[in-house]
Amino acid sequence: AARDAVATAFAGAFLEIDRLFLDIARSEGLRDGTTALVALLRANRLHVGWAGDSRGVLCRQGRFVRVSEDHKPDRPEERRAVEARGGTVIFRGTFRVAGPTALAVSRAIGDILMKEPRRLVVADPETKCLDLSPQDEFLVMASDGLFDVMGDQSVVDTVSKYLREHDNCCTGAAERLTDLALEKGSTDNVTVLVVQFLWPAA
Repeated sequence: AARDAVATAFAGAFLEIDRLFLDIARSEGLRDGTTALVALLRANRLHVGWAGDSRGVLCRQGRFVRVSEDHKPDRPEERRAVEARGGTVIFRGTFRVAGPTALAVSRAIGDILMKEPRRLVVADPETKCLDLSPQDEFLVMASDGLFDVMGDQSVVDTVSKYLREHDNCCTGAAERLTDLALEKGSTDNVTVLVVQFLWPAA
């Protein structure tokens, strides 16, 4: 029941933000859009909601566990949903939803050209709930500007090393990932958040 309540709250929040975003876009002539990724920790349960290709990656005993799946148009279920809304998926450097513009994600907040007059892309989030244990060390939440140039395991390894060497400084670990992404030539915006789980000593 709690899982369903959180998923419902996430969905309501995403759709309300999208509505407000589109209102501003109409009045100011904006065509921008964004992805979104949120996480809520209640007791030992991690609730995640997302739209687009920002990604959540958990470190579990040194190995990555992906807690979100990118909303790319080449994901079979996403492609089917786009086509069911009357859209078309094309390949132009990467798979994209075709419309007045060609969008590389199948869900987003904003992107008014892909929502009016035809709603080819939606803001409805996908949600997931995971039970955490002391094997889970930290969560990295980041935009695709990071994951375009770094693999999930590389991200986890970088954060693990940084936290060990810098007295568990999550802010510094996030900055290190941002710097690495830029050094590796990321051409997209890079936003990174590192959340460390503090478990009672055994």
